[in-house]
Amino acid sequence: MACIPVKDGIICVAESYYQCPHCHKLWHDYNEMRLNRINKNKSGYTKVKCVKCGKKFNLTYNIKGEFVTWK
Repeated sequence: MACIPVKDGIICVAESYYQCPHCHKLWHDYNEMRLNRINKNKSGYTKVKCVKCGKKFNLTYNIKGEFVTWK
């Protein structure tokens, strides 16, 4: 979670990056495409295919808003 000081206080936002559990490539979700896929899915996670290594992994987020990956 990243916190940014502003004039009247602090704003904290969740960082939108995740790492492939196979090749450890760091990916960013700038346009919230993966987050929207997770929220639409009833199970609360989505399957993602890594472009670098070609392997599939699962992606969800925790209560802090950080992405969590597993094989």
